[in-house]
Amino acid sequence: MDCAFFGIQLVVRPPAGDPFQTEIERLIKMSPADQTIADKRVLYTQLSNTLLRVLSFSVAGYWDLIRDPAAAQKEFDSWCGDIEVTMREPAPFGGTYRQATDSHCVVTTAFLVKKGSNSDLTLGARCDIAEPLYFARATFAQLIETMPMLNFASVAGDAVYMVPGPGGVGPSGEELRGEGYEYLKALV
Repeated sequence: MDCAFFGIQLVVRPPAGDPFQTEIERLIKMSPADQTIADKRVLYTQLSNTLLRVLSFSVAGYWDLIRDPAAAQKEFDSWCGDIEVTMREPAPFGGTYRQATDSHCVVTTAFLVKKGSNSDLTLGARCDIAEPLYFARATFAQLIETMPMLNFASVAGDAVYMVPGPGGVGPSGEELRGEGYEYLKALV
């Protein structure tokens, strides 16, 4: 099946005591692999609402829409594979220099949607953004709001990731400016 790829990655630094990470963790845990279409709509509606709530605390992000079927599957596999490898690796230098006060949370969503479907057309319209606005908070709000608009009957694959995992300390600001995170752009 020919597909298009859509992905969003958001780096959030919520204030101390904010339940953001717990909310995302709960959403991921309550989402079994064999979700129904209705389950997926609930998940992505709740995820969208949670991400919109913390958008003002978000410091960086990245998004992409690839409508070329030959590249879409590769991009989906790359996003998911790279994140899964990162989540299995120990923190650099054993994590000894990481401080909870500088911890960031990285939330990633990735979708493969059937080419030519209503979801594909919706993504095409909602991602038709002037390049100078690619990394504006308003753009990310629009893209995040798009997730629950997808018709999950036409979604061939989807994934949600959060780094750090339960109880972990996320990447520091220094780490986010280093190797492996060069693609991230500051939100304006």
